[in-house]
Amino acid sequence: MTDKTNYHRNDLIDLIREQYKDDYPTMSGSLMGTLASVLIRVEVSNPELFQEIMEFEMETQERIREVQMFTKGIKENNND
Repeated sequence: MTDKTNYHRNDLIDLIREQYKDDYPTMSGSLMGTLASVLIRVEVSNPELFQEIMEFEMETQERIREVQMFTKGIKENNND
């Protein structure tokens, strides 16, 4: 009988960071591929959970965008 490993949320991210070190474009591409793979798996196996995740993340990205636009506006006004 084999023991099943219990992974945690940062295990894969830490592995990718270690593997690509300071190669940020490759690291970013690997993380994007990983994210797509995970989302596809969740979408297929648990559509309701997928919708919850997507709603939360889309709202989060919208808030981040608003903060970035606000911050950009402050920087532009300070440069005038």
